[in-house]
Amino acid sequence: MKWDIWGIIVATGSAITGLAIIVFKTDPYEASFLMLFLFYSTIALSIWGVMTLAGYYIRRLIFKNFIHSRIISRSFAEGLIVSVAFVVFIVSLKLFF
Repeated sequence: MKWDIWGIIVATGSAITGLAIIVFKTDPYEASFLMLFLFYSTIALSIWGVMTLAGYYIRRLIFKNFIHSRIISRSFAEGLIVSVAFVVFIVSLKLFF
């Protein structure tokens, strides 16, 4: 496994850990703007990392002869699109405001 995949795994794990700490340690009714910003940021980073890893491993299973940099860059971009779309969807519903 390449080092960039390990970096994404560590960053995603850190984002999920941060999200868990924010969810379990803060009161949503007393949260400041900074806490809401951190909440949405960690959701976005968690989804981005999970979708990047999922896209990479699915493509790796489907395509046996693959170019690592092409697959990781495509998965990274698609993970970003899904993450931003999800956060915009949540903010537009005003679920956590």
